[in-house]
Amino acid sequence: MKFQDRTQAGQLLARSLARYKGRDVVVYALPRGGVLVAAEVAAYLKAPLELIIARKIGHPMSPEYAIGAVTETGHPVWNESELGFTEPGWRLSKIALARQEAKRRRIKYQGDRGPADPQGKVAVIVDDGIATGLTMVAAVKDVLKQRPKAVVVAVPVAAESALDQLVPFIDELVALNVLSGYFGSVGEYFDNFPQVDDEEVRVCIEAYRTVADNTLDLSALNSVLATVKQYPATSGDLAARAKRLHSPASVVNFFESIPNDVEFTDQADVMRRSEIAELIMEEETVQPDESLRSYD
Repeated sequence: MKFQDRTQAGQLLARSLARYKGRDVVVYALPRGGVLVAAEVAAYLKAPLELIIARKIGHPMSPEYAIGAVTETGHPVWNESELGFTEPGWRLSKIALARQEAKRRRIKYQGDRGPADPQGKVAVIVDDGIATGLTMVAAVKDVLKQRPKAVVVAVPVAAESALDQLVPFIDELVALNVLSGYFGSVGEYFDNFPQVDDEEVRVCIEAYRTVADNTLDLSALNSVLATVKQYPATSGDLAARAKRLHSPASVVNFFESIPNDVEFTDQADVMRRSEIAELIMEEETVQPDESLRSYD
């Protein structure tokens, strides 16, 4: 099974989690790419979208190959079979650097906004895929410290070899595509898998929270868009236009949550970004798709 992009993967994943709709859920995303997947899941479940930032520690001879992972405040997770290639001092320095980067990203993405409390709730942890599983294990262990009612890991694609280390810590694992044998990289299972930068993550999180917090008035949003004569139009221009039209605060806030120089290519581009909160999704009951695989 191959996915068009992270958005489509997130939409499919969301429907495989339909049984959690209406329940007390917090959705966690692993940045960067996992945020685009998790936003679709959180929107469908109408749940808060939070971040859990786990940084991989690469092999000294091949940095892209993860041999460890750590969150800002959690204990490191290691591939024990690879530790013989490292020295304790090297590991300590890499842990410190990874925690420093996790903190930088948290501040960049969220500022001083506090996270939702998952205690007594279902924590759904989402990434765009699992290759070695180390960053996901580190993320799960960090969330477990906050005493959620249950932990569900949900991903579009996963290497079967990485799941054994994960299953003991969680209540459910939902993966749309689980592969045995050679896995390669997560990006190989997407037609479109561009790098996601810090600003895209920040905008995605802020836009989601703005529309979720303010219940975006889509009729008023459409009224603003109907007055635009020419695209591309910047978010700053659209915010100013919304103010001139005396639009509801939710519409003004939506545009102001996005940096002024971000350009929308057309009206559909604006609506796509607003749909990240699934405020225009039909409320019909979704029937399970038999093609989706749940790995327990």
